[in-house]
Amino acid sequence: MRKNFGSSNWAKARRSLSLLDEPGVAALDAAAMACGASDDALMAAAGEALAAAALARFGQHAGRVVILAGPGKNGGDGYVAARALARSGRDVLVYALGGAEQGAAAEARRAWSNAGGALQTMPARLAEDAAFLDGAGFVIDALFGVGLSRPMTGIAAELAQACAQRCSLPVISADLPSGLCARSGRVWGAAFQADLTVSFEQKRIGHLLADGLTLCGELEIAPIIARAGAEPEACLPANAPFEVDPSAFAHRLGYRALAGHKFSAGHVLVASGGLGASGAARLAARAALRSGAGLVTLLAPQSAMAECAAQLTAIMLRRADDAAGLAQVLCDARINALVLGPGLDCGAELHPGTRSERARPAVLAALASDAYRSRQRRVVLDADALTCWGEDPAPLFDALRGGDAVLTPHLGEFAALFPDLARRLRAASVSEEPFLGPPVSRLDIALEAAERAGAVIVLKGPDTVIAAPGGEAAIHAATRERAAPHLATAGSGDVLAGLIAGLAAQGNSAFDSAALAVWLHGALGRHLGAGLIAEDLPEAIPPVLAALRETSDR
Repeated sequence: MRKNFGSSNWAKARRSLSLLDEPGVAALDAAAMACGASDDALMAAAGEALAAAALARFGQHAGRVVILAGPGKNGGDGYVAARALARSGRDVLVYALGGAEQGAAAEARRAWSNAGGALQTMPARLAEDAAFLDGAGFVIDALFGVGLSRPMTGIAAELAQACAQRCSLPVISADLPSGLCARSGRVWGAAFQADLTVSFEQKRIGHLLADGLTLCGELEIAPIIARAGAEPEACLPANAPFEVDPSAFAHRLGYRALAGHKFSAGHVLVASGGLGASGAARLAARAALRSGAGLVTLLAPQSAMAECAAQLTAIMLRRADDAAGLAQVLCDARINALVLGPGLDCGAELHPGTRSERARPAVLAALASDAYRSRQRRVVLDADALTCWGEDPAPLFDALRGGDAVLTPHLGEFAALFPDLARRLRAASVSEEPFLGPPVSRLDIALEAAERAGAVIVLKGPDTVIAAPGGEAAIHAATRERAAPHLATAGSGDVLAGLIAGLAAQGNSAFDSAALAVWLHGALGRHLGAGLIAEDLPEAIPPVLAALRETSDR
């Protein structure tokens, strides 16, 4: 039975998956304290959770526990963890970075000292051999968490290097590996490589972006707000970016109305390239049909009609040789989703080394249609529809505004539309010039692009960002449990474009369709694994959706 999951529940589920940066964590803490939790109680819960996770994962390692404590709240968590580990019988040394702790952090340090805990102050530079690390059972990095405000240099950077040189020494980071930017997931100066990162209440944006995917190691999120006496749901931010997760949207995939018909499930149109170049569009069309669209039509020029007809059965076929032909077909208001771009400017009828000019007029014709302007038709632009604008994408951005569109660029296609943003994203690591400010975030770049284009941007990669005009954003990252490296194969992106269109045809917004499709695309890659080719992906949709439905209905 389909669950009753209205828009308020959908918003609640997304809120539970909020991703935080420094302002988000500060707002969460403030809301928790307004609901009855104290700063001391939050720090106590975090430190106890950190110690418990360290013991559960590395408690079998003999030797002293070394805790590297910074001057802020992250260090306070380390002092609380030190007391908890000492109570469990472990020999603990806290190696403290000099600084003026305040509030709960200062109290946690005093409590450790008053209890007779071993405490050493870090020197300005590390001793040559960092002998205090030799023979340690594990290290807890509690130097700098989400509040990192400058590049990590000096003694802290040397400690990160010293731990890395002892490859058998496990490192547990509190909140984030010190030196990792909470907003961008990039190294700022230097950073620790953690075997386990223990964060609190919600994931951080930086856990899922860039270097965060590898530096965090295993990631564990410890609930602390309820332990500190407040109600977690009342404290979560309302408009934060969120992690794409099936727990928030299982109800939206693979269900049909009992009294529906094929047109009530939507009609997707996919435009094909010429002779020898129809494969990309056929992949997108197949994915749209398998993802639940009631009807899918492939639109092909005369040169590719026979080629397409030989390959299609459940997908319908129509002819259109140019933008005027496309515009005529789009007069059918029942077509409520459209894919343009895959293979659109290609075909054997072209002279070798040349490309046609089909994509640009086709895109403009589609975006000028009444159904798009009235937001009754969603348009997905990929591949040639993104790269056909030369150095002037302004006509595309002008045409996109006012409608409901999704652009699905990988970084190369992104650079064709947003060269200045791509240069910022590809810029040399700030570790080379550590005082330029926080590293640029892929999230912020995608949000800026979405605002400029007036459309949803799916910036593809191992850390895919879905961003909409107005600031709505989500991240789907190839974490350890979600990695699908075998999706790096020809045609995989065409399948993603078709998935987005198929889900949009069923009534989902452009943003929601993109987020749902990105997750489903990754799930298909994980389901098939090594040896997959793009043609396999649409055929794997039924078993993947069946498994999702079985899990969500429990």
